[in-house]
Amino acid sequence: MTRRDKIFALAKGFRGRAKNCYRLAIRRVEKGLQYAYKSRKLKKRIARQEWITQIAGGCREHGMVYSRLIQGMNLSRIAVDRKMLSVLAQTEPYSFRAIIEEAKSSLRTAVLRQPPLVLTRRDPTLRAEERAAVAAPRKLEPGGERLLPVRIDGRLLAGEDEPDGGVVLEDLSHTSYQKLLSHRM
Repeated sequence: MTRRDKIFALAKGFRGRAKNCYRLAIRRVEKGLQYAYKSRKLKKRIARQEWITQIAGGCREHGMVYSRLIQGMNLSRIAVDRKMLSVLAQTEPYSFRAIIEEAKSSLRTAVLRQPPLVLTRRDPTLRAEERAAVAAPRKLEPGGERLLPVRIDGRLLAGEDEPDGGVVLEDLSHTSYQKLLSHRM
């Protein structure tokens, strides 16, 4: 089989003169091979996106978001890939719910294991109403624990070298609480 025959064999089914005119067939075949190479990579990417979409839909049914499910699965060392998770979400709702409950419980224990986060009134990320809540910091009891330095992204939020002490995270709004928890995890 000559080179010309191979090109025409690959150009079979093309429209117009690209299937029977050699000069045009060469260009179309080369471009077709480029598209085939690129599409083999895209096929895998698109399949993964579809799996993630199906898993996210299943998570929302149980009141959870996809990223927290993956984080909880990593914490509880559940090693199920996304393809199998999407199959479970579609065909085995009870098994999928069990995985979600396990992920939720491991997230809860991870949050409870961490020391309480303490903020100072000089934190620039606080909104006005949160600054007002921080304006009167709680004092520790005489026999209580001392404040340990708490750092997020390298910034000192509170600790012993803070002269005015700090306030425990409970005084902040729910959205700031969630935002700071996501930084800690």
